[in-house]
Amino acid sequence: MTTNNRTKSVADRNTERPTRIPVSGEARNILTITNADPNFVYRWVNDTVDRISKFLQAGYEFVIDPHMEVGDGTDPSDPRSIGAAVTRHGGNGTTLFLMRITREWYEQDQAAKLIAVRETEEAMKAGVESGTGRLTIN
Repeated sequence: MTTNNRTKSVADRNTERPTRIPVSGEARNILTITNADPNFVYRWVNDTVDRISKFLQAGYEFVIDPHMEVGDGTDPSDPRSIGAAVTRHGGNGTTLFLMRITREWYEQDQAAKLIAVRETEEAMKAGVESGTGRLTIN
């Protein structure tokens, strides 16, 4: 068989193609972060209402793309002059901002959440009567 595309079977031509990823398929992951610093935990944050300011107050920072410049880049006191925050469209007019927090602070926050969950679970169990299998809600 010759190497001419006309004489190749459909199966042979299909094996030469790159793997196709459907637009609506599970394999698409446009929010994956590659080359992330392992000392940080990353999160995409919606720009709705005051959500960004809450994350900034919690210690998160914007991930800056060093290859993009905002303005003419002449103001050295403006951190935005050396890069722009990494963003993606979130749909319905929402912009997603890539933010990060130090792994240490993230783990502290998760530990505090776990304590709150355990306290709630203990409060729920406190109303259970021993041996009857009933839950009393006051």
